[in-house]
Amino acid sequence: MKNVLIFILLAIIAALAWWILQHPPEEESPIERQAKENVKLEAERVSSQVDKKGLEHTIFEETKRALTQAGLALSTDSAGMIDSVLRLLNEERGAKNRVLEIYTQATAEIKRLNKVMAETDTSFYYKDDWLTVDVIKPLGGKPATLNSTYNMELNWMWYNERKNLFSRRRTYGRFWPNDPNATIMGLKHFRVESPQDKLKISIQAIGDYHPRIGAGLGGGARIQAGRIGLQGAYLWDGHRWYPAFRGSYDLIAW
Repeated sequence: MKNVLIFILLAIIAALAWWILQHPPEEESPIERQAKENVKLEAERVSSQVDKKGLEHTIFEETKRALTQAGLALSTDSAGMIDSVLRLLNEERGAKNRVLEIYTQATAEIKRLNKVMAETDTSFYYKDDWLTVDVIKPLGGKPATLNSTYNMELNWMWYNERKNLFSRRRTYGRFWPNDPNATIMGLKHFRVESPQDKLKISIQAIGDYHPRIGAGLGGGARIQAGRIGLQGAYLWDGHRWYPAFRGSYDLIAW
């Protein structure tokens, strides 16, 4: 009898799983609703400050909206940039199961004005901790040639902060180059909502209590499809085994 009940329980779960796959719940998340609007990719500059080493730190507030995978195609702000990023991601080998999560583009301006160059018989030469320039003098009617190397570290970190006890937390990005001649001029940043698995199946150890039935211990299986959850279990109350079935629908989910 026990094996028959287990078989019936598993059959019910399998049938419900098949029905859910054939009729997936159609939901629209708040992020997806926002994605139908024009998503602002340009992050808002909050402040700039110079540290003790003379390096300028530029702070941006993270863009206030995120995109769904479908919403990537609906964004009109910097749509060409998004297209080129996705094309680069998808053209690489092994991209079949790859999903874009975060993209950040920082623009910087680097100035060196009125720097004195050393002169040798064959070239004009300049060097500091980041930049090396060697301008070869023209010889035999040939044009001057340039050799240069540039080394710069661009540091960034993301953190969240609450301005006071009653304000909500906001996410900020702090960017600073290790070259004091460089200044961060702008930032484009967006994040993409991770795709939700349409169907999740888990095997569970279950403890249950009901005022009329009492406590029960056992095992079961759970199927989660969107907001719909189905659970089948087989429990022992200290005297007998009995099947249990539970269905749920998430009214509010985080």
